[in-house]
Amino acid sequence: QVQNAGVLRVVLDASFPPLETVAPNGQLSGIDVQVANALAAHLGVRAELVNMSSDGLKDAVLAGQADAIVSSFQVVPEWEKELAYSTPYFEDRVPVTVGLDSAGKPTVRTDTVDYVVAVRAGRNKLLDAINAALADMMDSGQLQSLTGQPYWR
Repeated sequence: QVQNAGVLRVVLDASFPPLETVAPNGQLSGIDVQVANALAAHLGVRAELVNMSSDGLKDAVLAGQADAIVSSFQVVPEWEKELAYSTPYFEDRVPVTVGLDSAGKPTVRTDTVDYVVAVRAGRNKLLDAINAALADMMDSGQLQSLTGQPYWR
Protein backbone atom coordinates (compact mmCIF):
# COMPACT_ATOMS: atom_id res chain seq x y z
CA GLN A 1 0.00 0.00 0.00
CA VAL A 2 2.75 2.46 0.95
CA GLN A 3 4.75 1.85 -2.25
CA ASN A 4 1.62 2.11 -4.39
CA ALA A 5 0.68 5.42 -2.77
CA GLY A 6 4.27 6.70 -2.94
CA VAL A 7 4.01 8.04 0.59
CA LEU A 8 4.56 6.88 4.17
CA ARG A 9 1.99 8.70 6.28
CA VAL A 10 3.52 9.29 9.73
CA VAL A 11 1.91 10.81 12.82
CA LEU A 12 3.85 12.33 15.67
CA ASP A 13 3.40 14.66 18.63
CA ALA A 14 5.92 17.46 18.13
CA SER A 15 6.02 18.52 21.76
CA PHE A 16 8.96 16.40 22.91
CA PRO A 17 12.26 18.03 21.89
CA PRO A 18 14.83 16.93 20.85
CA LEU A 19 12.87 13.98 19.49
CA GLU A 20 10.25 16.08 17.76
CA THR A 21 9.34 19.73 17.85
CA VAL A 22 8.03 22.55 15.70
CA ALA A 23 10.90 24.81 14.64
CA PRO A 24 10.51 28.62 14.72
CA ASN A 25 9.83 28.56 10.96
CA GLY A 26 6.87 26.20 11.54
CA GLN A 27 8.61 23.12 10.15
CA LEU A 28 8.68 19.85 12.08
CA SER A 29 12.16 18.92 13.23
CA GLY A 30 13.98 16.54 15.53
CA ILE A 31 15.30 13.01 15.71
CA ASP A 32 11.94 11.35 15.01
CA VAL A 33 11.35 13.57 11.97
CA GLN A 34 14.77 12.59 10.61
CA VAL A 35 14.12 8.91 11.31
CA ALA A 36 10.69 9.06 9.61
CA ASN A 37 12.15 10.75 6.53
CA ALA A 38 15.01 8.23 6.38
CA LEU A 39 12.58 5.31 6.71
CA ALA A 40 10.47 6.68 3.87
CA ALA A 41 13.57 7.12 1.71
CA HIS A 42 14.58 3.50 2.39
CA LEU A 43 11.08 2.42 1.33
CA GLY A 44 11.41 4.46 -1.86
CA VAL A 45 8.61 6.86 -0.96
CA ARG A 46 8.25 10.30 0.56
CA ALA A 47 7.24 10.93 4.16
CA GLU A 48 4.06 12.83 4.93
CA LEU A 49 4.30 14.00 8.55
CA VAL A 50 1.27 15.04 10.57
CA ASN A 51 1.63 16.64 14.00
CA MET A 52 -1.12 15.80 16.50
CA SER A 53 -1.64 15.32 20.19
CA SER A 54 -0.20 12.06 21.52
CA ASP A 55 -3.65 10.88 22.59
CA GLY A 56 -4.69 10.67 18.91
CA LEU A 57 -1.67 8.82 17.48
CA LYS A 58 -2.94 5.27 18.01
CA ASP A 59 -6.43 6.09 16.72
CA ALA A 60 -5.01 7.71 13.57
CA VAL A 61 -3.15 4.50 12.71
CA LEU A 62 -6.08 2.25 13.58
CA ALA A 63 -8.45 4.36 11.47
CA GLY A 64 -6.11 4.19 8.46
CA GLN A 65 -5.38 7.93 8.55
CA ALA A 66 -1.68 7.16 9.03
CA ASP A 67 0.62 4.24 8.28
CA ALA A 68 2.95 4.60 11.24
CA ILE A 69 3.71 6.34 14.51
CA VAL A 70 7.25 7.70 14.84
CA SER A 71 6.97 9.80 17.96
CA SER A 72 9.04 8.78 20.97
CA PHE A 73 6.59 5.88 21.12
CA GLN A 74 7.20 2.83 23.26
CA VAL A 75 5.70 -0.64 23.32
CA VAL A 76 2.41 -0.73 25.21
CA PRO A 77 1.75 -4.42 25.95
CA GLU A 78 -2.02 -3.83 26.29
CA TRP A 79 -2.12 -2.57 22.69
CA GLU A 80 -0.26 -5.49 21.06
CA LYS A 81 -3.49 -6.87 19.56
CA GLU A 82 -4.04 -3.55 17.77
CA LEU A 83 -0.50 -2.32 17.07
CA ALA A 84 2.69 -4.01 15.92
CA TYR A 85 6.08 -2.62 16.91
CA SER A 86 9.42 -2.33 15.18
CA THR A 87 12.79 -3.01 16.67
CA PRO A 88 13.88 -0.07 18.86
CA TYR A 89 15.53 2.84 17.07
CA PHE A 90 16.26 5.07 20.09
CA GLU A 91 17.03 4.46 23.74
CA ASP A 92 16.15 7.20 26.20
CA ARG A 93 16.91 7.52 29.88
CA VAL A 94 14.06 9.05 31.84
CA PRO A 95 14.39 10.22 35.47
CA VAL A 96 11.54 8.99 37.68
CA THR A 97 10.87 10.29 41.20
CA VAL A 98 10.13 7.32 43.42
CA GLY A 99 9.77 8.96 46.81
CA LEU A 100 11.57 11.11 49.35
CA ASP A 101 14.71 10.32 51.29
CA SER A 102 15.06 10.85 55.05
CA ALA A 103 15.93 14.53 54.47
CA GLY A 104 12.77 15.04 52.41
CA LYS A 105 14.62 15.28 49.10
CA PRO A 106 13.29 13.42 46.06
CA THR A 107 14.71 9.98 45.40
CA VAL A 108 15.14 9.53 41.67
CA ARG A 109 15.89 6.48 39.58
CA THR A 110 16.58 6.43 35.86
CA ASP A 111 14.45 4.20 33.67
CA THR A 112 15.48 3.14 30.19
CA VAL A 113 12.84 3.54 27.52
CA ASP A 114 13.12 2.11 24.00
CA TYR A 115 11.31 4.01 21.26
CA VAL A 116 9.80 2.06 18.36
CA VAL A 117 7.80 2.59 15.20
CA ALA A 118 4.20 1.41 15.57
CA VAL A 119 1.92 0.25 12.76
CA ARG A 120 -1.55 -1.29 12.75
CA ALA A 121 -1.37 -4.98 13.67
CA GLY A 122 -1.60 -7.19 10.60
CA ARG A 123 0.43 -4.86 8.37
CA ASN A 124 3.25 -7.39 8.36
CA LYS A 125 4.77 -6.36 5.01
CA LEU A 126 5.05 -2.75 6.18
CA LEU A 127 6.49 -3.77 9.55
CA ASP A 128 8.99 -6.09 7.86
CA ALA A 129 10.02 -3.30 5.49
CA ILE A 130 10.43 -0.85 8.40
CA ASN A 131 12.50 -3.36 10.37
CA ALA A 132 14.68 -4.05 7.31
CA ALA A 133 15.16 -0.31 6.80
CA LEU A 134 16.07 0.17 10.47
CA ALA A 135 18.56 -2.72 10.23
CA ASP A 136 20.15 -1.15 7.13
CA MET A 137 20.28 2.20 8.91
CA MET A 138 21.94 0.58 11.93
CA ASP A 139 24.47 -1.33 9.84
CA SER A 140 25.41 1.70 7.71
CA GLY A 141 25.76 4.03 10.71
CA GLN A 142 22.94 6.25 9.44
CA LEU A 143 20.82 5.68 12.54
CA GLN A 144 23.75 6.54 14.81
CA SER A 145 24.30 9.70 12.79
CA LEU A 146 20.64 10.70 13.15
CA THR A 147 20.24 9.86 16.84
CA GLY A 148 23.74 10.24 18.24
CA GLN A 149 23.54 6.73 19.73
CA PRO A 150 25.65 3.68 18.85
CA TYR A 151 23.79 0.51 17.88
CA TRP A 152 24.66 -3.16 18.23
CA ARG A 153 22.73 -6.02 16.71
